[in-house]
Amino acid sequence: MKKIVFRVAMVGAALAGMALLASMFVPVVMITPGPSKKTQAKMEVKQIEIALRVYLSDYNKFPQSGSCQLQSTGAGQTDADLTDILRGLNTNANPRGYVSLDANEKSLGTNAVTATGGQGVAGAMYDPWGNLYQIAVDYQFSNSVAHADGENLSNRTVAVWSWGPNKTALPDPNDKTHIRSWK
Repeated sequence: MKKIVFRVAMVGAALAGMALLASMFVPVVMITPGPSKKTQAKMEVKQIEIALRVYLSDYNKFPQSGSCQLQSTGAGQTDADLTDILRGLNTNANPRGYVSLDANEKSLGTNAVTATGGQGVAGAMYDPWGNLYQIAVDYQFSNSVAHADGENLSNRTVAVWSWGPNKTALPDPNDKTHIRSWK
């Protein structure tokens, strides 16, 4: 009888020890962090670049400057109009309603104050630090993009970048904190 009680006690102690170890590791395993801000920004600049290329492929043109804030130089920001066009919500500029940008709702702006202190714009696409993504496109179809974060890029039709965590809205090709779709 003593052997059975001893064995039951040993099994119980072993199970309690395993339960204790499991309780220490389960919270660590269950809390999986999302992508870092830098990783998120890298993914989103590529996503916007691809969305603009898909739009170009579908319509043989980029969204026009009248429907979004792309200046005649082809440089601008991901404002709400452009985001709506690429998300298929603006059927005037995207009559087929193709969705080429599946934006993370957390990246879409609200009317709240942004991280840079400015007034946010509902529907515009912001980087993880609260800045609008910057874009430059080749409206001339010359196979080069001008004014891309201070660079002129050959063999490209689209460039997208984020000012990064420093929030320095100054074009600087040497600033390592800027996240660029072409690097």
